[in-house]
Amino acid sequence: MLFPNKKKLIIVNALVFSLAHIFLKSSLVLALTFVEGILFSVTYFRTKSTTLVCVEHAVYGFWLFTVGLGQLLAFPGAEVEL
Repeated sequence: MLFPNKKKLIIVNALVFSLAHIFLKSSLVLALTFVEGILFSVTYFRTKSTTLVCVEHAVYGFWLFTVGLGQLLAFPGAEVEL
């Protein structure tokens, strides 16, 4: 194992997930995706289900659009019409 400590592995996973969103050029997005990355990592380690993590990712994404924060996570310059 590259990371024998489970907590360190979860933090690294969350960091990588957050950095995957760096193209959005927002520190708020990086902070939110870091927290989400922790949640996704914990879900995966509890269930060993990538499918469940994908569903969780979609649910959080839909929720953010529902509460009006979707444009933060949309592609830069993208217009979101309801």
